[in-house]
Amino acid sequence: MDTNNWLLNILIYYRKIEFFTQYQDFSNYQLVDEVKKLAKKRYSNTYERFFDERNDWFVVNLDIQRVFEIDFGLIYGDYCGIEGINDSIRQLLSVAEISRGFFAPNKVTSYYINECHGKIYSEKDLLKYFDSLPPDENIHRYYKNIVDFEIDGSRHLIVGSYDPSLIAFQINQIIINRGYQFYLGEFGDPTPMLLLNQKETQKLQQERGLRVNVIRRGGDTSWLNLPSNL
Repeated sequence: MDTNNWLLNILIYYRKIEFFTQYQDFSNYQLVDEVKKLAKKRYSNTYERFFDERNDWFVVNLDIQRVFEIDFGLIYGDYCGIEGINDSIRQLLSVAEISRGFFAPNKVTSYYINECHGKIYSEKDLLKYFDSLPPDENIHRYYKNIVDFEIDGSRHLIVGSYDPSLIAFQINQIIINRGYQFYLGEFGDPTPMLLLNQKETQKLQQERGLRVNVIRRGGDTSWLNLPSNL
């Protein structure tokens, strides 16, 4: 099968499960041309692999309304310092953008809490707080970054993180009754993250051979426990 026919077939398949909906006015053939342009811009030096390997992920990753790629090597390769308030809000909204409307937070704010559950509203004040701690202490034990938001009138709190998958893990617990969860695809680094229901997950695994795993936080999750009086 030549490249254009392969791409045509794969796009017809994924359009049926709500990928590339931002191009709903495009014919299938027009979308083939558009995706080739996106791939050339996105993959540049590895553009030939896009055609040679014929891996579904190379295609679905181009749908930025459905897939968010996480560079774990960048996140955990260097020390990132404290989680910035604006960064945490931005991460939450980035996850919301690929949620297909099943996670639509509003009234989003962020702040820090110290070990006494006192609220700190800026990085500057947090640094002043650090100055009050004993020297050589692990400052990360003494604060959490909190993201506060509402969904359908209900208030929720999660712990902010540089790692979008840890934010998505907490969101999964909020939206689980809606039948959708965030998954990580096994595709290397950057790693694709997307929202699926169980039927879609089975379909992609059985029909396309895609390996995806629901985001689960292993080990100790006590760091997620938040005081009820915030």
